[in-house]
Amino acid sequence: MDKKAFLKGAVTGAIVVAAGVGAYSFAAGYGQDDYDAKREHIEQLLDSRYVDEVDKDNMYEAVYKAMAESLGDKYTEYMSAEEYKSYMESSQGTFYGIGVTISEDKENRVITVINTLKDSPAQKAGLLAGDMIIKVNDTDIVGFSLDEATSVIKGEKGTTVKITVLRPETEETLVFDIIRDEVVEQSVAVNMLDDIGYIQISGFKKNTYNEFMEAYDEVRDKDAKGLIIDVRSNPGGLFEVVRNICDELVGKGVYVYTIDKSGKKEEFISDEKCIDIPLYVLVNEHSASASEILAGAVQGMEAGKLIGTTTYGKGLVQGLFGLKDGSGLKITIQKYYTPKGICIQGEGIAPDYEVFLPDGFIYSGQIDLENDTQLLKAIELINK
Repeated sequence: MDKKAFLKGAVTGAIVVAAGVGAYSFAAGYGQDDYDAKREHIEQLLDSRYVDEVDKDNMYEAVYKAMAESLGDKYTEYMSAEEYKSYMESSQGTFYGIGVTISEDKENRVITVINTLKDSPAQKAGLLAGDMIIKVNDTDIVGFSLDEATSVIKGEKGTTVKITVLRPETEETLVFDIIRDEVVEQSVAVNMLDDIGYIQISGFKKNTYNEFMEAYDEVRDKDAKGLIIDVRSNPGGLFEVVRNICDELVGKGVYVYTIDKSGKKEEFISDEKCIDIPLYVLVNEHSASASEILAGAVQGMEAGKLIGTTTYGKGLVQGLFGLKDGSGLKITIQKYYTPKGICIQGEGIAPDYEVFLPDGFIYSGQIDLENDTQLLKAIELINK
């Protein structure tokens, strides 16, 4: 070994060991319940000995985030006041942003565009379904959670955000400068495909149930001979909203139940009112959470059939807890179970009819009666 390199390593090692010994001598007296004393001691040492200025606010925020992250559950997280406000706005269905629905790939944690809202800044700029967002402004967001990505994409009306994407089809890296605007997210769209009703639900927001009922009434008023509900690439949303929609479709019985930390079981029971025409629900690998509650209820209560590919596999329910300073916690508080008593966490729901889309065709939320094999299969089965 080179002598200078060895000496350099030895000196570096000596510095680290000395610091370690010093730290141990201070910490040895802490008991298991001395968390506050130890935390204050660490803060004092950093404040007095760290070579540069210590940003206390940043330090505290990092500690709060780490407490939630230590559980190893990506759905349990601490949100700063700004992040919490953004999250709550999103669940209401009105916010300032670019108007894009995104999904998190659970394998490599890449944020992918699922679709762009009609006439939104994202659509006008040219973002497409399938684009993988790798940077927001100069921040690399690979590895970000959905909520983290959403919080940096949103912003004040009239401000510009730089979105860098990788477009898989062409393997291009593209940069878009998009001006944020008010986005009113209509989460339900309805169409008649000849005499078949088609209702697309892109998310379960506060206003989704009312929008769904308007669409559902329209389909029934037109004497549709069948109904297709499309929850492909729907990332989920509010638990109480999807429960209300389930109750309109399935017959009498327990269509979902939850179990919490203490083992308490809560059953959700629908009444006898149910759909009286053939029902098919379109699902894919991005249908998650509340979408899976709907799919599981329809399949488990035998109110209809599922068509597409196996769903995402999120069988957990989160609770929101606002804190005094405007920040908040999103905590996984329950697991939910289908009518058959299955928790789908990590597994997803297999469709009754497994149908893949053609190579190169990406579901974008638009009706395509030539290439969308999953939609065409539903139409075929209703017509039979």
